[in-house]
This record gives sequence, structure tokens and C-alpha cells, in this order.
Amino acid sequence: MLLGYSAYWAAGEGMADMLADRTSTRWAQGPGGRDWGHAPDIFMVPERMDDWENYVYNMMRLTGRHLAGFLLWNTPDSNSMLGLPPEKFAEMIRLTDKWRRRYCPDTPLVLGGLSRATALPYLGELIEQGALEHFTGVNLRLDVGKTSPEDGHLAEFIQEMQAAMNVNGQNKTVLLTDLDWAVEREGRGLDAFDQAAYLSRAVLLLDRLGVEPTLILHNDDSLRLGFGLIYRKKLTVPPMSQVLPTFQLKPGWWAMTRVKDFLARMEVVSEISVQDVVPGHTRCMLYERKGDRRPAAVVWRNNRPCEVSFELTGLSIESAEDVFGSAVPVEAGWYSVGKAPVIFTLKASDKPAGQGLALLRVRENSENLRWPQDVLAVFSPETGKAWNYTQTGGASTVFDGRTTQGRSDRRQGVSFPDGGSESFQVTAPADSGLVIRKRFFLGEAGLAHGNGHAAEVIVNGKQQGTMDVKRTDKSLSGGMREAIYVVGKEALGAGKATIELRYAEEANTCSWSVFAWRGGSFPLSAVGAIHADSTVASPRTARNVVGMNLRISGVSYDNGIGVFAPCLLEYALNGQFSKFTADAGIDAATEGGGSVVFEIYGDGEKLWSSGLVTGLDKAKPVDVNVEGVRRLQLTVTDGGDGNRLDAADWADATLHR
Repeated sequence: MLLGYSAYWAAGEGMADMLADRTSTRWAQGPGGRDWGHAPDIFMVPERMDDWENYVYNMMRLTGRHLAGFLLWNTPDSNSMLGLPPEKFAEMIRLTDKWRRRYCPDTPLVLGGLSRATALPYLGELIEQGALEHFTGVNLRLDVGKTSPEDGHLAEFIQEMQAAMNVNGQNKTVLLTDLDWAVEREGRGLDAFDQAAYLSRAVLLLDRLGVEPTLILHNDDSLRLGFGLIYRKKLTVPPMSQVLPTFQLKPGWWAMTRVKDFLARMEVVSEISVQDVVPGHTRCMLYERKGDRRPAAVVWRNNRPCEVSFELTGLSIESAEDVFGSAVPVEAGWYSVGKAPVIFTLKASDKPAGQGLALLRVRENSENLRWPQDVLAVFSPETGKAWNYTQTGGASTVFDGRTTQGRSDRRQGVSFPDGGSESFQVTAPADSGLVIRKRFFLGEAGLAHGNGHAAEVIVNGKQQGTMDVKRTDKSLSGGMREAIYVVGKEALGAGKATIELRYAEEANTCSWSVFAWRGGSFPLSAVGAIHADSTVASPRTARNVVGMNLRISGVSYDNGIGVFAPCLLEYALNGQFSKFTADAGIDAATEGGGSVVFEIYGDGEKLWSSGLVTGLDKAKPVDVNVEGVRRLQLTVTDGGDGNRLDAADWADATLHR
């Protein structure tokens, strides 16, 4: 039941009548024709808390035990007439919970209709007012627009909400309603299969968080446009027309039916990080069947279709079908995967499925693997036995921080004292070098691991150079970070290569990924930034800052970095690259607005400047010599007129050897 339709006399005209003694006595049919208990069909913000308490007292006493739950208010965090100051709403929550605990303590009390833009700060103010212990959950209404659940950071936002409410171990419910993507007319946006794919992926991502969104069942359209999973056709025989009684099912109906059935039979184990040119564009979820614990992997791709191979995983496929029940094409061990999730039922195996799936390979259009897809090993210090991982002096440590894209990331790793070291072995393909990518924690300046660290890299007993991921500026942010180091094929020799890293000072490691490098460039999306600082929005890989495709002056790009001015990105090059190229410009989402200046620095020296760039300009080509540069900085500043609409793109940002 929705709480908020309080008594007529709680505010406005009704209160004025009551105070002037113009309100009819109960049951009397006097002037106005309203009794003291009348509830209008609009929300009434109570002027006196005593009136609100009388209202909720009777609601809890008379109806509480007969209801599935109470939804308290609607959009209290908005600027509309329904918006409530946090201190007033906190008092309303406390009074409501007071009588709920008295008469119906098992009936949930959920805060109603918070919006994505304001929910987190508003919730923070309610918590400061001491309201957290007086409600059982929150209701969110999310307008996802046309962005996919991944580009819209749907799961990440829900995690933020859960973390904000998880104070002193209090676990609160997140009720997500009206989640949907509208089907649009052909050629103008999302089609019915996009809707089905996005809903399937959203439900799978949210299930891992214990959230089951409420879906829109049907709409009033006579075509399969708009929201909802079903619709009814209209039969027209001029001059008459009639809506047929039977419902037509959209693809989303069948997809949701199968996904719900799958989740009823399975338990989620974890999400597996798949190595790709753009991190996070290929997703994999590991499940186990509730009866016999048989594993299954669900895989999809957020952008262009791809093919995946299980060759290195050590796992065998029993069956593969998409969420619509269609068999998945396979050729030479490569399975086709696109926007619709594919369910791979795996055969029983002694090998842990999670460790195996970390070696899932991805390629596009039957092309050769690019180095971020040509994975050879993925492991943490805890799971590195297969690669003969050893370390000296390190202690197991839990690290918790945000990635450069603003996502919360908590991992088990190893903290090394001065003089610590670690090593592992990997076999590189013939005529191939290696790229080793390290995930580590960079603490805030002045705190543990706040200085970063440097490692002497030794391959097969010979020193190769230094992997330097030290902090260069105390004012820049820290968190969970990644960096790469390239090992040329001349250093590897035949058979297994032993890679050792020695730390002169304090250091840490969360995980390692190793890739075969057979030549080619290095897209910045796969390199990893040491710092990514912006006062407005976190940078996005292969997307602009609002999650849409990168576009500059009518030209679309498959990869790059989308930022909002002012922004600074910093990358550890360690003197291993010769050139940096990109197309720099303002994203077309601004519709011609915005003005910025792009600049590139190498070890503190300015290497290139774009001059003033506006939203009407074509992309500025970037071709900068970075020979010997150890630290590369990319900055975007406003054009001197403030940063309104200053969404900028480093499109096709690439390093070259």
C-alpha cells in the first residue's frame, strides 16, 4: 500500500477549513461535504507531524497485518510538490515505523520512488538524520533511456545503494520497479530484440545482487512499440475499429520466461572478468545447478558480436543456446555470441570452472586475436599455483578502492614490505612477446601504499627494466589500478619463461594477467590509467560520459576514452612506446555545444596542444612522439567559458611501439 494519501485536513485548503472551524463533523453532511477522515486523491504533505502520526497510526492498526508491505511516499527526493526536506521525511519515517513495529512488525516499510540522480545523496542525508533503522528498503525508479544495462552502470548503481545502506550490518531491500527499454520504430532506435536482450542482461546482473526488478507487463499500444512485454492488436474495418482480446507476445516475453526459469534452477557463483580490447564489453556469469552443482556459463557482448573459444579453459561444452532457446553457431571451436545472452552448459570437471573461464578467449569477425584478447594466464596470488606463482615477504591483505571509471572494487591481494618479490612462469607461443598486466592498489597520498611502487622486471634471470607505477602528484586520486609492461620475444627463449618482480620499497599485487603479443598497437582502453581525475564524471572506455557511442562531428568510433572537462588521465609507459595517436574532439552528444582544450604531457613536458576546440569542429588528429617517455598525461580543460557541455573524446587513443 502506498502511504501518503493523508487526510484532507493535513495541509492546504483542508487545514485552512479545519482551523477556521469550517470542516464538517464526522458523518455530518454540512458545508463542503467532507468528513474528518476523508482522503483526497493526491499526496498531502502534512504541516503538523501530529496529524501525520494519527494517519499512520490508523493505517498500521487497521490494515498493516493484511498487506504485503507499505510504500512510503513517492519521489521524496524530487524538486516537485512531492519533494520533502530530508529532516522532515526522516521524522515521518520514524513516526510511521513507530506504529508499524507496534501493530505489524513483519510488514516491510519501503521508501517510495527515489530517482537515480538524487537517491544516493538524499539517502545519505536521511542516514545522518538517524532514519536508517526505521525502514526496511528503498524503491528505485530508473529511467535507463536507450543505454544498455552495462553502459548505464545499472548494477554498479544498485551496489552503491546497497553499500550506502549497509551500515552496522543492516541489510536493506532494493525494490526496482518499471525497468524497461522502449521499442521504437524501425531505424529510429531500439528494436524488440534489443529490448529482450537488455532486459535479460539486466535481470542476470541484478540477480547476483539479490535484486529482482518488477517488469512492465503490457501497454496500451496496438503495435509492439513502447514499453512492456505484451500488447493487443487493433483490428480496423473502416469506419469501425476494435482492440482484439488476445495478447501478442514480444520477444522479451519469451526471453524473460526462459531467464526466470534458468535462475529458478541455478545459483549464481560469480561474475568472471573476460579479457577483451575494451574491458567489460564481454560479460560472463558463472552458475551452478541447484541439484547436482553442474556448472553453466552465461556469456554476452555489450557492443559488436564476437566469437568465444573455451580451448584454454579446460572445460567442455555440453550444450549452447541463447535466451530464446536457439542453438548457437559454432565453427572450429568458436561460438558466436552477441547482445542476447548465451547459456553454455558445461560438463562436469575436476577443474574449478571459475579459474577455467578466466581464460575464455574473444575475437571479432573471425579475425586474429588482438593482444588484449590473446590471454595466456589470469591469476591472483591465491590462485597462481598453475603458473608456479611464488612470493617472498608478502602478507595477505584485502584492498578496497574505486577503479578509474568510478566503480567500487574490493579484492584479496598481497602486501609486500621493502625487499619483497614475486615470480611466475608462463609459456609464450613461438615468435611472440608478452604483455603482463598488473592490478594493484594505489592508496591515497600519505596513507599505506599511497606512494605507489616500482618493480625491477627480470625475465629468465636477466633484468629487462623497471615497471614504475609510483604516484607523481599528491593531489591525484588513488584506488584500484592497472598497468602493463611489454616483454619482447627476444627475452623469452623457448619453453616456459620465468618472470620475477623485485620491490625495493613497499608494494602490493591483487592479480596478474598475461597476454601473447604478436605485434600491433596498444589501444589505451586496455593499457590502464594510474590516475583518472575529473570533478564531473568518471572517464568511460569506448563510450562518451553518458554511456553512448563515441561520435565526433558525425564520425563514429569503436574505441577511445570519453571524458568531461576538466579531466586528467595518466598512464605508465615506462619508456616502452614510440608514438601516441588519437582523434580529439567534443562528442556529438552536445549537439554542437561545448568548448575545450586538449593537451598532452610527457614526463611533465608539454608535447601537444589542440588549441580551442568547439562542438562544431571536426576531430583534431593527434600524432605525438613519446619515445623514452615514462609517464604520459592527457588533459582536457574548459575553453575559458566554464565547462557546460564539455563532453570530450580521445577517440581511437592508441600507443605504438
